[in-house]
Amino acid sequence: LQPDDTPFKPASLQDTDASGSWVSYGKAYKTAADRLVDIVLAKGTAGRDATEICPILFLYRHFLELELKSLVVLGYLVRQTVDLKERVHKVLSTHSLTGLLTECRKVAVTASSRPIFRTQFDMLERCINEFAVHDSSSYVFRYPIDKKLNSNTVNLNSLDLANLCAVMGKIGQVFLVARRRLQFEIEDLENVESWTDEEAIMY
Repeated sequence: LQPDDTPFKPASLQDTDASGSWVSYGKAYKTAADRLVDIVLAKGTAGRDATEICPILFLYRHFLELELKSLVVLGYLVRQTVDLKERVHKVLSTHSLTGLLTECRKVAVTASSRPIFRTQFDMLERCINEFAVHDSSSYVFRYPIDKKLNSNTVNLNSLDLANLCAVMGKIGQVFLVARRRLQFEIEDLENVESWTDEEAIMY
């Protein structure tokens, strides 16, 4: 390293502010995962390192977590939940995909009476549960050991990455439709103009 080396050196590009944007954060993690998939696929299966799968799966898993949390919070706003702040803090403190799915089903599915939405959510739930089976608390894809110092085992070197990328794209579309539906519900609320700054950020 040199004395003037710094990780956060400004580039010539104009900075874009994504502060507080659920959509921007989630999309960024998914985009990064998609690009890593392209890189690994370009190498071919013969040159694939098993550990290369973990960063990809972590990025996709975090994308799912952010999207679920976003929908849950939007659902709270739609339902005008009384203890909104406390509930949001609870949502932000968890990494459990199954727990977030349960809460998301309560607030998101009830916001739409369309059968196709409920069917899509059922399929979304099945796909996300697969992630939860392999990494229930966002540890397996991030660390070689768990909190109890037991070794994390990831036997997914034969995973079809092209299929994974395609399915994640479809999942992203389901999230997009769900978010738009909830946003339409919010725009119909009479008290939107009187929201606090905190409520606006959650939106």
